[in-house]
Amino acid sequence: MRYSLLLLSCIFLYGISTFFKKIALNKIHPFQFEIIVAVIYAIALPIWIYTLYDNKSNESYDLKSVSLSVVCIVVGMVATILFNFLLKESRSPGTVTALVSLSPIVTLFLSYMFLQEKLTIFKILAFILALVSAILINY
Repeated sequence: MRYSLLLLSCIFLYGISTFFKKIALNKIHPFQFEIIVAVIYAIALPIWIYTLYDNKSNESYDLKSVSLSVVCIVVGMVATILFNFLLKESRSPGTVTALVSLSPIVTLFLSYMFLQEKLTIFKILAFILALVSAILINY
């Protein structure tokens, strides 16, 4: 139940966020938007982590984990900026959002190739359905 609630909340909040982002990008440049987002994150994230994260386990961080985190952040930033440009240029933000949300297909493929994750029949069916929906949404 908790998982379902979190999932629905995430979907709903991402939808609202993208809607307001499209409105904002009609007035400002995507880079300006990302600067505003970065400032808000820089202020809010340390407060959130300090109040919610309890590090009683004395976790340590190795260089590989930190490096992978940096790569993840940089790639995510580039993807977000490209997404903002797509939203700004698009007449149909719903279509752009739906097509960009196909990114788990890339994750599925990379996980199979490099992490040796199993491809179940359900994952393959989901992959096929996602591709069919991408084709249908463009028409």
